[in-house]
Amino acid sequence: MTTKISLKADLEIRLVLEIANEIVYGVSSQEIGKCISIHKPDWYKVRRILEYYEIAPSAYPVLKHYSSLLPSQAAQWLNNKYSDCRHYLLCYWDEFLKIVDALQKENIDILPIKGLALLFDVYKPDQAREMRDLDIICKKQDVNRAESILYNLGYQKELMGYSDSYWRNKSCHLIFSKQSIDPGLIFTVELHWSLGVTGYDRDVPRNLWDNIRDLNINGRVLKVLSAEDTFLGLCIHYRRFGRRFSLKNLCDIALLLEKYNYNFNWDYVISEIQKGQLNSLVFFILKQIELTMGTAKINGIINKLVLSKTRKLIINRFIKRNVFLFPKDLIGTFDFFKLLCLKSQILLYDTFKEPLKYAIDMPIEVFAQIDNLSPYSKKTKIIYKFRMFVYLLAALKLLIKKQDRLTA
Repeated sequence: MTTKISLKADLEIRLVLEIANEIVYGVSSQEIGKCISIHKPDWYKVRRILEYYEIAPSAYPVLKHYSSLLPSQAAQWLNNKYSDCRHYLLCYWDEFLKIVDALQKENIDILPIKGLALLFDVYKPDQAREMRDLDIICKKQDVNRAESILYNLGYQKELMGYSDSYWRNKSCHLIFSKQSIDPGLIFTVELHWSLGVTGYDRDVPRNLWDNIRDLNINGRVLKVLSAEDTFLGLCIHYRRFGRRFSLKNLCDIALLLEKYNYNFNWDYVISEIQKGQLNSLVFFILKQIELTMGTAKINGIINKLVLSKTRKLIINRFIKRNVFLFPKDLIGTFDFFKLLCLKSQILLYDTFKEPLKYAIDMPIEVFAQIDNLSPYSKKTKIIYKFRMFVYLLAALKLLIKKQDRLTA
């Protein structure tokens, strides 16, 4: 059962939110038809919002029921996005099975995580979910053997200009790619051995491999994470660099809760949240779902999270101010969500000490990425050495900018 969307927004954003609601809850609110036929949204803006929030392919099964009301160009664009995504996903599914078979022959346990696992677990058969790569996880002791098998399958390691030790010690995953027989597709595989990356979250959930379950996918029984660990993994992944207000990510979690909420072992989930100090992170995510899509099923867990009233108010205010901001042009998209990530990062930790500690101990590769620097150049190494002065200067600029706005 959904609740009324609780945020005021432009017409086009309200339409996209109604689409997201129907993706998750599958019940038409009739608002979509009214919005399209009576209010006449700007379809160029709708397209940009769907792309920014990463749910363009998912929107087609919803909007096809209103095809007679759509401009022909918009309808064709949606159809193309959906068809291309479905083709892409089927190619990745076939490739995943080849990887699983090769690894299982060597007695290496492998699980799909995030995109592909969610698509077949919580999304409806006719739905599509945008996916850039294939995420899999194995046990840490099997990483080197899994890497060799991926080489045998034609994959090459992609270091992206960073050292191998950075990916292994600081990022907890390796990236591989190979050209598909389809000339328009390059397969990208991320091999993980931890759902977390930094601080307390690296070992959450602690019993991941004890909780795995069987899932029947297209007649094939595969091992996947438990629903509880899937939820924790999606939340932890949220701290990685990316689009902070992606509706795709929120739909993933909302769909998972819709399907498994009443069978969740909430005591286990809350215990892992407390051990990993994930209260603020989970609150930030669930508050977004509540404010943008609305559901009564998250109230129970929100009430169990250990946060001060002040911190809840700050997070709530930040979401309301920023959730519907998006870049004015496509060229500035990367810089836009990078800034949004940096502004929100401190709110994703339970204490101010943890993000401060991470800023001090930040790997040089991450520091370089934030400041658009070459990771191992002499210049970067010098700036990195004096990074505390860089942080102070950045904070001073923000204070001056804020003061200018107040006095304007």
